[in-house]
Amino acid sequence: MEYKNLILDEKEGILTIKLNRTKQLNALSHNALLDLSHVFDQVCRKKEIKVVILTGAGRAFCAGGDMTLLDALGETNIQECQANIRNYVKTSRLIQTLFKPVIAAINGYALGAGLNLAICCDLRIASEDAIFGEEFINMAMIPDLGGAFLMPQLIGIARAKELTFTGKRINAEEAERIGLINSIVPAEDLMKETYKIARRIASLSQFALELSKKAFLWASSGDLNHTLDFEPELQCLALKSYDHKEAVQAFLQKRKPVFRGE
Repeated sequence: MEYKNLILDEKEGILTIKLNRTKQLNALSHNALLDLSHVFDQVCRKKEIKVVILTGAGRAFCAGGDMTLLDALGETNIQECQANIRNYVKTSRLIQTLFKPVIAAINGYALGAGLNLAICCDLRIASEDAIFGEEFINMAMIPDLGGAFLMPQLIGIARAKELTFTGKRINAEEAERIGLINSIVPAEDLMKETYKIARRIASLSQFALELSKKAFLWASSGDLNHTLDFEPELQCLALKSYDHKEAVQAFLQKRKPVFRGE
């Protein structure tokens, strides 16, 4: 299926989703959000896809919500407005509950909804010229796509409030320093370095990766005791899997394991 607002490329078990509204700096329109939701909904059913990379075409990752979308939402009644926004936040839920690693390759601007789209992902690799901003306050709005929940988990509540309440922008160096992103690479090497990480992940046990992402999702919604109660269930599934037995045999035989994702 082709998407007007996205470019898809699949190779080596890695699906790259590229936002493709370059004239709007990949700002999220109604259709772009629905396209993203549809793609992530489909990915969960495709075993051959092991890792997803999310990035943007041109000089931005995503500059936030499209102004035409915001204007349209403001003109609807409260019930229609809430129904539409519930459809949009589905994208965030799908990324976080997709039990395949999702890597954001952040080129240029990641502002507002674009920043929150990036922090929905599991890892964030940024080009050295990337610019970040939780800019909703500048438009008299609140963070979307679960940003108020996700950002404090990455950078702590105080810094999350600072970025949200001031609406200021920060560069890639500052973003890395406070833990908003995993690493910075030269702009020309962004996709090459992101693919290197994606290939490494794709070579590992997909079953164990799925269980690991479930464990993180479970932990983020509870406390330590809650997590420790759930961990044995997941670990036993891992220990009884083909991939674990293959990993043990490969270690003993001093060879590279061949995982089957089961």
